[in-house]
Amino acid sequence: MARTAEYSIKGYVYQFLRYLSEILEATDGSTITIEGAIEDIDVTTPDLTTAVQCKYHEQAEKFTLGKVYKPILLMLEHFSHHSAPPKVHYRLFCYFPGSSGSQSLTRTELETVLATNSVPLKAIVARLAHGADLDLFLSRFSIEFGPTCEALQCSPSAPMAQI
Repeated sequence: MARTAEYSIKGYVYQFLRYLSEILEATDGSTITIEGAIEDIDVTTPDLTTAVQCKYHEQAEKFTLGKVYKPILLMLEHFSHHSAPPKVHYRLFCYFPGSSGSQSLTRTELETVLATNSVPLKAIVARLAHGADLDLFLSRFSIEFGPTCEALQCSPSAPMAQI
């Protein structure tokens, strides 16, 4: 099997394991939508929706912002058209070798993403609603670094953060 196919398949397995983790961690009254209206996984409670996008970058040497421009822009696009209640938090759940924990984006990093020169990504930027509150988006966005696919497979709910 070509390495690119192997990485793609592993990415789908990773996404499936994340689905399982979200289901196992859900609180009573939560609704979980796989391939939801917003992202890969939408977890909805009466007060909040958490939209989770999954990315698996085993082949990368380390985390770089450029590897996640597209999911950030797609989440920002959704936010720019739906920033009023109901409240949505956006989480990019990803694996990069050597990365763990979570981080937020700075305003400068988000402006770097928005200034992309990639033609397909510029199309997403053009669809953003004018006047979107970037600081509010940043307060609702986080990047969570998960374990390897193998580690997630051994214990799908143990290393996950609570919703």
